Amino acid sequence: MVLVSIGATIAGVVEMWRKNIMQDPGGWMEQTLAGEKFNASKLSVFVQIPQFAIVGGSEVFTSIAGKHIYPCLKNSKLLHILPTFRISMKNISK
Repeated sequence: MVLVSIGATIAGVVEMWRKNIMQDPGGWMEQTLAGEKFNASKLSVFVQIPQFAIVGGSEVFTSIAGKHIYPCLKNSKLLHILPTFRISMKNISK
């Protein structure tokens, strides 16, 4: 949860940075896709690597925790109260 929050914060900072660059004169370039012209930021796509790495790491920890929690809850009444959790954990623990 903490890693996802950090990743979302980094994404927000990158987006604010991109918008500021787009407002500067010459901070954008014209891009043509399917005959339509768009204004694209000159900010490199590689700036997004940290946010994707952090969110990916967070998902790894979540799936590992899910694999360890599901067997403990297998015969619990809690698992019957939370069918969505049961279905998602059953798919992860295979």
